[in-house]
Formats: sequence, structure tokens, C-alpha cells
Amino acid sequence: MRINIWPKVILIFGILLLLLILALHKNLQKDWDDFKRGVEIQIDNFFYSMSPERSRPISTVEKETQLKVTLAMPFNEFSQSDWDAFWNLIYGVYELDKPDNPRLPKKARQLTLEEMQDRLIEEWPTPFSYFKEAHWGQFWKMVLKK
Repeated sequence: MRINIWPKVILIFGILLLLLILALHKNLQKDWDDFKRGVEIQIDNFFYSMSPERSRPISTVEKETQLKVTLAMPFNEFSQSDWDAFWNLIYGVYELDKPDNPRLPKKARQLTLEEMQDRLIEEWPTPFSYFKEAHWGQFWKMVLKK
């Protein structure tokens, strides 16, 4: 008579697996919670990028012309890629906000006016580094119609 050992091996393996799961339960629960929160953030980022607070108009030609006439520098020398970079800075969605948990992805949002001003100064120092508060107000009225 031959003894079948497989049921005993499977039973021992099952008991060891159960003990391992019980020992790591809290860590596995934290991993699961982080995974769920990460998926939620990714979904939020996707939907935010589909309908951000500021949406780019269909045509920016009128605004580009107004900026060229009003400010001249640097807009007169802008190529199409420069305009794309400029409008992306204004209307783009960036993953910026770091969560408290380093295992989670960054939350996406658009730049605030202050952040846009800093990036404009960094990218095109002339004329943006010379702007005062009144200049910024006029500039944002032209660009954002605010």
C-alpha cells in the first residue's frame, strides 16, 4: 500500500502560509491601503487633466497678437514651439503636490499665478523680471481675461 504524501504537504504549506499572512497582516493592510489611495490619486489626476480649472481656448492667435503688440519682447521672436511652451505653462497640468506618504504618486494641478510668474521670470527674464504688480495685473487680464 502506497501512502499519498501530497495532501500532507499541501496542508503543511497552507498552515505555513496562514501563519505568514497572520504575521504580516498589518504590513499587508498598509500596502493595500496605499495601493487603493494611489489608484484614487491616479484617477483624480486623469480626470483633473481632462477638465482643469483653466482650459485653453480653441484659438490663441488673438491673444498672441495682443501680447506681441503690447509687450513686444520676447513675444515678437517667439517660434511656434515657444508659444506652445508659453501656453502649456499657463494652461498645463503638472504633478506637483507631494503627498505625506512617499509611496503615493504626486497630485496633479495647474500652477498658481505666483508659480506661473516665477516660471515666466525664469524662462523669459525680459520683460517679466521687470514687471511690477500693476504690470502683472494687466498681463493676466490679457492672457486669462481676468
